[in-house]
Amino acid sequence: MYYIKKNGEPATTTDPNEVTKENFLVEPGGENRVWVKLTKHEFDQKSGEKRMLVNQISSLNPGDFEFCARNWRQNDIDIEMLHDPRPELKGDGVEDKLAKLKAQMGEKKAEPKGEKKQSK
Repeated sequence: MYYIKKNGEPATTTDPNEVTKENFLVEPGGENRVWVKLTKHEFDQKSGEKRMLVNQISSLNPGDFEFCARNWRQNDIDIEMLHDPRPELKGDGVEDKLAKLKAQMGEKKAEPKGEKKQSK
């Protein structure tokens, strides 16, 4: 169950598609956790397009976010930050941090791999 604002009033929903950054309310006791909405995409072989497969709301310890975000990016999972209690990432810093992680992942994929040694 997720807490959201609906028509200005607190409400609950079980559908992660209804949850956005603007209407998300942190559940009681979850103020010190990072809350993210994860979207997994699947490639449709018939149409040749990526389509949304699953939305999921996840909460984790602030210290684990960077590690998990790297893994999610490697698996082509989009991350939407819903709540971040870390003071150094308040406001625009959240988007900058995600952009920095995306750039790091892009650089790692673009780096040429070293040549393998041939055994004799």
